[in-house]
Amino acid sequence: MYNTFKKIGRKCKKNTRKFRKLKCSPYQNKYVDSELKHYTCYTRNNLQLFKNVWNANNSNKILTNNSKEIWNFFKQKLDKQCYDELCWLEKTPLSKVNNRELLIKEIFKPFSPETWSSKPNTWLSSVDITKIMKQYEKSHKHFKFIGPTPIDFDTKEMFSTCVWEQLCNFNLENHIKNNISKIGVIFNTDPHNKPGKHWISLFVDLTRKFIFYFDSNGTRMPKQIKVLINRIVDQARNLNIQLTVDDNEGFTHQYGDGQCGMYALYFIIELLQENKTYSYFKNTRIKDSTMKKYRKKYYNEANIKMNPVFLD
Repeated sequence: MYNTFKKIGRKCKKNTRKFRKLKCSPYQNKYVDSELKHYTCYTRNNLQLFKNVWNANNSNKILTNNSKEIWNFFKQKLDKQCYDELCWLEKTPLSKVNNRELLIKEIFKPFSPETWSSKPNTWLSSVDITKIMKQYEKSHKHFKFIGPTPIDFDTKEMFSTCVWEQLCNFNLENHIKNNISKIGVIFNTDPHNKPGKHWISLFVDLTRKFIFYFDSNGTRMPKQIKVLINRIVDQARNLNIQLTVDDNEGFTHQYGDGQCGMYALYFIIELLQENKTYSYFKNTRIKDSTMKKYRKKYYNEANIKMNPVFLD
């Protein structure tokens, strides 16, 4: 357990850092009551659970059932230890909550790598992308994310397995049976045996009946993706579904370096939430500076995860 005040020979530097509300995951945003949303990512059920765990481990019991009062209790009680709600689960008796790590992943948007603070154009890794997309899979039950995959996803490896089985053996009918109506795919233009070069993406919408390929550089669709699209279109036709296919070839969005992963995420999220039509990505330039701003919308900043500093 994290113990702030039993460090002999040390004193705690005065707490001058303000408590910060973290960004909530899209799934959690759906379930936090409207009167709680402006100050917490925790639901009433979360707060009741925390109360029970606290009471089981402390003589200073929480007696109220009021969610705001429970939240205020933790904020005030842990004021010298915590600057945000995540710290409540990491540095206090609440660390005993069952499935704590899973709870953290479900409640808060992912934290950006620390390198982003000094290098804001750092390329998104496959892990950075997956963390975001998995949260949207959870919040949108009809959505399936595939990837991030290298461009040679159809290549056969040892024992005749593909580099990326979900695409090599793509089965539209199975997705439909699983109530999936929207599919997002993010590819890297490098093959699986190279370090990675550029992120591109594909969105399949069975409700609005289209497939759109997006590249922030506006370059021509790779032949591997053409093969995949034909595979999906043929399977859809066999199910009496006619899909329109389009792309943004020749229309460049990105002129700087390092934001292609953000463009890929933004494209899928905006179409998934139906905030944009695919024609928007063909006709309206999205600036690199906009993608830099969206890093702070999609991710919690790493430097928020700070605790009090102890001086010798």
